[in-house]
Amino acid sequence: MKGGNRQHKQAAKAVRRRQLVAVKQQAERLASSLPGRIAIAAASPVERCLRLADMVDAGIGHVILAKRLPSGSLGCGFFLVDLLCLGVKDAFYRELAPSDLERQLQDLAAGGQDLVPIEPASAKKLILGAVSFAASCGMEPAKDYRIVERLFRGIDAETATESFTFGRDGKAIYVPGPNDSTLKLRDIEARLIRTRGPDGWDMDLTSSMPEHERIAVRASLALRDPDADEIDDGPIIEHEGLTEVRDM
Repeated sequence: MKGGNRQHKQAAKAVRRRQLVAVKQQAERLASSLPGRIAIAAASPVERCLRLADMVDAGIGHVILAKRLPSGSLGCGFFLVDLLCLGVKDAFYRELAPSDLERQLQDLAAGGQDLVPIEPASAKKLILGAVSFAASCGMEPAKDYRIVERLFRGIDAETATESFTFGRDGKAIYVPGPNDSTLKLRDIEARLIRTRGPDGWDMDLTSSMPEHERIAVRASLALRDPDADEIDDGPIIEHEGLTEVRDM
């Protein structure tokens, strides 16, 4: 019996060890996952919060929130925000050394994307407002937005001191980007008709916005892959037959 009890205890210990190892591995996987890394960053203090200097005039631009991680690195959320119609067009998270973030900001400034400080509450208010306005236009935010925006957890947008308007003169304004296909253009047009009716939106084909769009998209690609030697703009799509602000 003694030998049987000893074997039973050893087997029980082995089971507990395996359970502890499994729990540890699960915790490590969670910590290394995107939601886990953002959860750690969300609980960390704000280091910097920035937005494009002429974002209101441009109608599109980046918002960046950087949190100081326990390691000394910065957990950074990058949001490409369209204030006129589409909301958050891109959202991603990167962990960078402070010097690397500074280098990227200098590169952006050199490319015409000068970022200036914004209080975190106002940045959250800006992003949430853009997403809400886009939803009223039938538009969904970027794929990873719901995860990356958790970086703002604990920041109260109600305390923001800045106010923002979306669209233009009460209307949603869709300005096709330089790489938007005619198919995409027609899809967005259909969504706007369905959600805002015939008079609640315009399509602006004469604005200088596509240049802002091109610069912003290139900047977003560069931020995702700062070591890339060259970013391909892709083909310029001509919108045949669309010569008016609204072609119904």
